[in-house]
Amino acid sequence: MREPQEPHSTRRNGRALAGALAACLLWLALVPMSAPAAGAEPLIVSQDHAWPPFAFRDEQGSPRGLLVEFWELIGEELGRPVEFALTDWDDSLAQVRDGQAHVHGGLFRSPERERFLDFGNEIFPLRTAMFASGALTSSQVSDLADMPVGVTRGGFESEYLRTHHPGLNLHYYDNNERLIRAATRGEVEAFAADYPVAMYLLDRHASPEQFRVIEVLYARNLAFATARGETALLSELNNVIARLDPDELSRITQKWMHSEAVHRLPPGFWLGLLAGILTLLLGSLIIYSRLLRRQVVLHTHRLQETNDSLRAERDFSRSVLDASPAFFVALDNQYRIRMMNPTMLTRLGYTAQEVIGEDFVQLCTPEYEHESLQTLFHHMLVSGKPIHHESHALTRSGEERLVEWHGNSVAGPSGEPEFFFAIGLDITDRRRAETQLEHIAHFDPLTGLPNRSLLQVRLNHALDMARRRNRRVAVLFLDLDRFKVINDSLGHAYGDEVLRTITRRLRGRLREEDTIARWGGDEFIVMLEEVANAPDVSTIAGDILKELALPCTLSNGQDVYVGGSIGISLYPEDGDNAEQLIMRADTAMYQAKDQGRSTYQFYTSALTRAAHDRLALETSLRHALEREEFTLHYQPQVRVADGALIGLEALVRWRHPERGLVAPDEFIPLAEETGLIGPLGLWVMRTACRQAKIWSSLFARPLHMAVNVSVRQLRHPNLLDQVRSILQETGLPAQSLELELTESTLMSREERTEQTLRNLKELGVRLSIDDFGTGYSSLAYLKRMPIDVLKIDRSFVKDIPEDFSDMEIAATIIAMARTLRLQVVAEGVETPAQMDFLRERGCDSYQGFLLTRPMDAAAMTRWIDEYTDTRLRAVP
Repeated sequence: MREPQEPHSTRRNGRALAGALAACLLWLALVPMSAPAAGAEPLIVSQDHAWPPFAFRDEQGSPRGLLVEFWELIGEELGRPVEFALTDWDDSLAQVRDGQAHVHGGLFRSPERERFLDFGNEIFPLRTAMFASGALTSSQVSDLADMPVGVTRGGFESEYLRTHHPGLNLHYYDNNERLIRAATRGEVEAFAADYPVAMYLLDRHASPEQFRVIEVLYARNLAFATARGETALLSELNNVIARLDPDELSRITQKWMHSEAVHRLPPGFWLGLLAGILTLLLGSLIIYSRLLRRQVVLHTHRLQETNDSLRAERDFSRSVLDASPAFFVALDNQYRIRMMNPTMLTRLGYTAQEVIGEDFVQLCTPEYEHESLQTLFHHMLVSGKPIHHESHALTRSGEERLVEWHGNSVAGPSGEPEFFFAIGLDITDRRRAETQLEHIAHFDPLTGLPNRSLLQVRLNHALDMARRRNRRVAVLFLDLDRFKVINDSLGHAYGDEVLRTITRRLRGRLREEDTIARWGGDEFIVMLEEVANAPDVSTIAGDILKELALPCTLSNGQDVYVGGSIGISLYPEDGDNAEQLIMRADTAMYQAKDQGRSTYQFYTSALTRAAHDRLALETSLRHALEREEFTLHYQPQVRVADGALIGLEALVRWRHPERGLVAPDEFIPLAEETGLIGPLGLWVMRTACRQAKIWSSLFARPLHMAVNVSVRQLRHPNLLDQVRSILQETGLPAQSLELELTESTLMSREERTEQTLRNLKELGVRLSIDDFGTGYSSLAYLKRMPIDVLKIDRSFVKDIPEDFSDMEIAATIIAMARTLRLQVVAEGVETPAQMDFLRERGCDSYQGFLLTRPMDAAAMTRWIDEYTDTRLRAVP
């Protein structure tokens, strides 16, 4: 055990006190001491055998420790010999409970123990703390949730942790000796133990510096206890303890708690010792007055208790300060560091020896904050008022940490501030996260542009300024024309590249005071402040369209063309608030799209009516399916070679209760946008398959049914199961169902889409490309996809034979299909001349007004019956 260092002041007073000490010893020798009566029944004291410095066995097996000498002192007062039953902790409790021992020497009171023990006087203050390895960065018990934590089996600290920190991974050890040895071997990363016990054992088996206190769990007083009902013994022991000589108690305590590791002496210790010696001298002068001596002893005992309590409070406060995750620094009135807690030292990268006495401002703050901090300190010095302040703390490596300080000054005897102290929270990470969240809340993560929220703020501010200055503000609503095709065909990653490229170009075209924001998807809003007149806005809109007309070169080297449509609204002509201006610019943008795209359009009141009509149509569309307002029309497909009826195409129609028959071109795009195309497409497929099964049975011939499938339907993960279920439900053979796809489906390059097509093909379903020639398909895609049929778009058929180019295109498609071994169907055939041309070029089948217009199921049934009668020789 390391001996405590004697203070210099004590050495100087040592000679002066020698005589007084001799007098005290002579007096003690003269005082009659009680001795155990011969033949008296021993007082059996039970205690943990591995609880140094309180109770333990030495190398010869003899009981040693503070509590051992304490109870021997009690035995002398009682006149009874004392025997110690030192054993494991749980057994020590059981001995008292079962009557094998008279008293338990020292333990904490708890409801669980009060069930079988009666507790006497409190005899010793004790703190229990959580110790953690110095290598850990944990600063509180809650940080240890996933780590092994050691405790003694049956100890109060394990009961406390189970109650207050139920999530800990507790490892139990029979006694403190084994617990500390396990900690030094690394079996546990942290352990809970009584502070003096832990420090005493660490001083012997390792080094106290190897572990540090991260949190004081509780500070309580030890008490003794007897078995329940032993009231006479309990009362007798309480009386004896109350009249024990305080000097003897102090001697025992100092003997066992003098190790630096257990109890570092406070600066006033030797003064306290001097006071105790003077008390003894006073007692020697009144040796003949027993009553007076008792009063002095009791008074001294109270003073000692007060001193011990204050010392325990001081140690507890220091432990809390040491374990706190907050910064703590104390400065003198010259701003020199007097104290800095371990957390702050660790974060800044210093040791206590390096900072004590140094100028806090010069050492720990960046230069640009020196003046403001000195002003702040001067204010505290003059006013004596507390402060709340944010400033940066500078680490040894030069990193700046933002700290939120709460500081105050402490006045000296003269009433003037003697030193300052401040408690600080490192808010660097919190402020960084707040800044990041602020950015996320107001800026689009893909393009870095302001989002809707920030645009609204800026637009409202611009409108306020325009009202004061009587100026205009313009809102341009921009929608990219071909972005969806690029996104669907090349994938979202390349779509994101396009959006970032467009963002850079638009920023380059605008003034610094203007704002461009991403409204969502491929929509942008440009806000122009301080607009002089409408022609100026037209110029800017034209410049933006020129930028959009330029190709965007992707990272794979491919050039893509986007284009855009712009709607424009003006303040104050078109609205006096942000919501109205944005809504009306959006309405004008749709008008620009209707006029052929890649243009701009100013808002008019007629556009508002059109937008309201579109909204009303969308609302009606959402209820049309449940109200059974949809119906199917069918158009037959006939083989060119012999005129035989081979199948039909199902075409959906909407019978609106007020508007009558609504064209597909009006509601199909709306269904795509609103997501209603999914349930609508399944209804069309189920109804068409059921009708095809009826006609095949009625006319005793297989007829295939062609049904359009949107890209959104094709991407649905359950499409294959849905098709299989419909075929099983209707009884239509899979080879009689033909799914018509758009060319953009082939361009998607999505592996999931390709796999879905292969699965459908394996099911037996026919696959066709609708409106072929209007998209951007390539032979490579056609070869890779499991396609059965190409349908020549009606736009290439209607001008045959007058338009040579259309004839060449149609002939080329037929030839290409022959090369790829695909069937060819021509759409929109209306004249015999068109029919003759297709026959000459080898087209397989056709559909169009030359046969009949599309009609509902009942009318088509009559048409098939009549057509079959007139063409008895047509064999499928």
